[in-house]
Amino acid sequence: MSLTEEIFAILSTGDDVAGVEQFMTLLRHVPGLRQWYRSVTLDPMARQKLDAYLDGKMTPTINVSSGRPLLRWIAGAKDNARHDIEKLKQANFAPLTYGGLSRGQVIALIRKYQAGTIDCASFLVLHALRRDLASSGAVGLSTANAAMRLLKGAVSGEEPKLIHQLARAAEFFDGQKIGAIKSSHFGYSAWWKLNLLGYMLHHPKPTYRTGELLRHLAGLKLQVDPSDIRRFCRQHKIARDSRRGRPKKNPKI
Repeated sequence: MSLTEEIFAILSTGDDVAGVEQFMTLLRHVPGLRQWYRSVTLDPMARQKLDAYLDGKMTPTINVSSGRPLLRWIAGAKDNARHDIEKLKQANFAPLTYGGLSRGQVIALIRKYQAGTIDCASFLVLHALRRDLASSGAVGLSTANAAMRLLKGAVSGEEPKLIHQLARAAEFFDGQKIGAIKSSHFGYSAWWKLNLLGYMLHHPKPTYRTGELLRHLAGLKLQVDPSDIRRFCRQHKIARDSRRGRPKKNPKI
């Protein structure tokens, strides 16, 4: 079956068949969802609460409005509040140890500079699709949601140039191996910034010295003016260690 025939077949089935297929996929792939569904269907009170939520007649508080807390709320778990408090205590929050940024923020900056003049949203979706297909041969749920949101923006007139940007992103990735990043794909300015952010990602610390970053770039044969590094850090609110002199080495014990 060609891709056109497959797309036509999917569209011809209608929302009913597609909805059931998505529902089964969710039960199959989302950890714990099958057990939750089983417990809710056996509890009349939980079924009523689920119906009320789906009909918009009942709204949970913001702290339980998504993810697993929402499922526990619908199931009517009596220890829901206590469970949330314990989870907050035990949660492994990502500390802002990358010069005041979180790991996610550093990765977002890397994607931004990788995208260059390509629309970043289009770049992110194509990147995620390639990653998912390479790792498992299937598109993940979060990637599918992001792709659908992007297409909605493209065809609704919200962002009319997104289709063109998607084509540019596809052209950028064409022929590239997963994880392969070459300097030939970027200008000099973007390339040193990507390498600086990559260094930060592998060397988390509260602050970074300009000299430390310069030495790392020089080791990659990238000559950058110290003022450019300071300007880059200011632009992205990356904390620098501006104390005078060389950093003191930890004394031997």
